[in-house]
Amino acid sequence: KGRKELTNIIKNYESKYGKAFEEMNLYQQRVLTYLKDSGILSAKSYKTILELNKDYVPLNKLLDLSITKQVEKSGINIKEIKIYKRNENKQETPFRNDNWLKESEISFYVEGKLKVYEVGTELAIAMKGLSKYQTNIYFRIAGIPSRMLRAGATLEPDFVIKSLYRDTWFASAFSKNNFIPVVSSLRGVFHIVKGKLTGDKLWDDFTKSGGLQANLLSFDRTYFRDQQMYNQLTTVNGKLFNTIKNPIETLRIFAEIFEQGARLGDFRLTLKRLKKENENKKPSEKLTEKEILETAGFETRDITVDFRKMGLQAEGLNMISAFFNARIQGLIKIGEGLSNKKTAPKVIKSGLLYITMPSVLLWYANKDSETYKNLPQWQKDLNWIIITNEGTPEETVWRLPKPFEIGWIFGTLPERMLDWAYSKDPEPFKESFNDITKGLFSTFTPLPEAAKVFVEDAANENFFTNRPIVSRKHEDILPEYQYTPNTSETAKFIANVFAAFRDFTGQDELFGPSLDSPVKVDNYIKGWTGGLGKYLLQGIDKIAIELNLVKTPPPKPWSDNWVKNLSDIPIIKSFVIRTPSLNTKVIQDFWNKYKKIVKLQNTYNNMISDLKFKEGINFQQNVLIKKF
Repeated sequence: KGRKELTNIIKNYESKYGKAFEEMNLYQQRVLTYLKDSGILSAKSYKTILELNKDYVPLNKLLDLSITKQVEKSGINIKEIKIYKRNENKQETPFRNDNWLKESEISFYVEGKLKVYEVGTELAIAMKGLSKYQTNIYFRIAGIPSRMLRAGATLEPDFVIKSLYRDTWFASAFSKNNFIPVVSSLRGVFHIVKGKLTGDKLWDDFTKSGGLQANLLSFDRTYFRDQQMYNQLTTVNGKLFNTIKNPIETLRIFAEIFEQGARLGDFRLTLKRLKKENENKKPSEKLTEKEILETAGFETRDITVDFRKMGLQAEGLNMISAFFNARIQGLIKIGEGLSNKKTAPKVIKSGLLYITMPSVLLWYANKDSETYKNLPQWQKDLNWIIITNEGTPEETVWRLPKPFEIGWIFGTLPERMLDWAYSKDPEPFKESFNDITKGLFSTFTPLPEAAKVFVEDAANENFFTNRPIVSRKHEDILPEYQYTPNTSETAKFIANVFAAFRDFTGQDELFGPSLDSPVKVDNYIKGWTGGLGKYLLQGIDKIAIELNLVKTPPPKPWSDNWVKNLSDIPIIKSFVIRTPSLNTKVIQDFWNKYKKIVKLQNTYNNMISDLKFKEGINFQQNVLIKKF
């Protein structure tokens, strides 16, 4: 009788719960497979558990204690239900308790059997000491500058706008749809804004598909740890809410809108394509609506760099090097796209059409321009340059960012080859090639952000721009006077405090970091806070000036010609290059050549002073004169 009743129940509820039951069984099987692969279960035990637990259904439930009165009112005897109260203070950890082991032993599972090995006291202590708690403490401390830089760079409005522009070209190469650069991205932005303001089905579907998980901004969010997801969704009384708590969250929302624009634009096209393909499939092969959403979400994550795609070691390195994984995934994406026979034709076609063609046309327009020739090489390598009204008071140099990696292959490389062929000068090509080589080297040998600014201080070089932090003009003056018109008043104030401490303690030079130099203080702050740090310094400067904490700097001249002010307007200035500038290529080339000449000349002078006349004359003729 009991079996018959159960059979009837199964038949009656098969249509409602059958699919969920099947998915739950598959999930449980995957968990068992994971335990087998990790060595905790043997292959034999794995097979036995599956055989003995076919169609297994756990009957335990988690009940909220606040509803027990309602349960009792319904007529159910609450005493017959076993309620488990969650211990909120208990921290789960994957590290087993090894207190029973000897000091020199370690243990782990192999084929479901616990193995104990004698490895020596020093190694055993080191391995057992690497607990989750300690790992979090050490990596979190070392990762503070990295998280600050990642937030400061990605939340800066200038970076956000440029990212939308870069991503749209990248997406056009890797999308499986007819993705139209700029147009498709802006359409995606429209749906995101609509979804956040009034609701939008496409945005809701995109969120459910998992597409948001590829977001660079989501990397430092830890919603799934320590009940943060619950805290984000609920107030003390358990009611849902969705409020902006601070200015940083406002910037996150703004950045998320533009970062996801290209992905959502492609998601719309992917859904349309998958639904059309699904109509022509056999009934047994048709995808469910959920499967279509998941497939579309997966494809959408992959049209640009999926910032969440990383292994355990990469995650650890990314904690201390802000953009390590972004650079690695960008290179992998290009490599996969060009090496795969299915994707290579689309990548090459889109790269030639949307990147090479405008690069060649702009190169032709700029090839004889003196303004273009005088721009720093890194500006020409990273951006498309458009010069308007050249040679007039209204001259403006616009820069539109190229996409990373693919932009160098299909844009910068052809430009530098054309430079070489046209001017017969290989130097621009060599300089660009050296820059990309340095970039690749730094990618695969990441320097922790916590240490990078100290190394830059010691080397007196900003590794991003490859320019001296303290200019050669200021190298031989007191550190506290090493500043430019663009140095923040906050940095000057900090430097003066450390300079006073240096003089009070009788030091000729400040021991340790050069915090008595305003330009180096600025480099420390911006090196750890990115572009957002510049805006922060401007705000602090304004407050300090209002409170008379610092001397009021001379007002920056504001031109009557509005064109001249473009390079000083927030956001717009990220698309404009200030000209004329002290950082022109001519000045950089002069100082680079000057350094080489001085070194060679000093070598020659040293030979003569040591009475090595013959060696000195040979050096002068074969090295000094030949090179210059």
